Amino acid sequence: MKKLYQINENKKKKSLIGISILISLVCLLSILLIYLFHPRNNTWVYYFISLIFLTGLIFFDYYFLFFRLGNIKSKERFLKRISSPTEETVLTFKEKGSVYFSNKLSFIYLCFEDGNNNERKYSILADSESPFKENMAYKVQSYKEYIVAYEEVNNEKE
Repeated sequence: MKKLYQINENKKKKSLIGISILISLVCLLSILLIYLFHPRNNTWVYYFISLIFLTGLIFFDYYFLFFRLGNIKSKERFLKRISSPTEETVLTFKEKGSVYFSNKLSFIYLCFEDGNNNERKYSILADSESPFKENMAYKVQSYKEYIVAYEEVNNEKE
């Protein structure tokens, strides 16, 4: 069975925290340097430039720490939840469906057909490439409506 998702987000998390800390230090150091070297008769210039740097600091820290890191954490929680598949069935892939968003993650609907010609919809993360080809049979391991692993099934009868 080929797994669809690899859990390697720990390095990304550490690098995002490092980038956020680095940006914070650069902004705070630049505010300190501007304070030390600004002309003393134009204090309003110091306040204006400091305000620009603080706004940039807040924006970048929000982006890296809360938005990107929150996305990685929600993906990790999702992958832990689906780590043990509960169902294994043989299905025929029909078509790729629409994209939908749930809990900071985007998913793609995939339409399959089981042995009784019943249509079943499963989901995969949108950032993973769909390995399924139309009208091919696959043995699919799933957790609820999420595909965890798959394997091509030979249709040849000997």
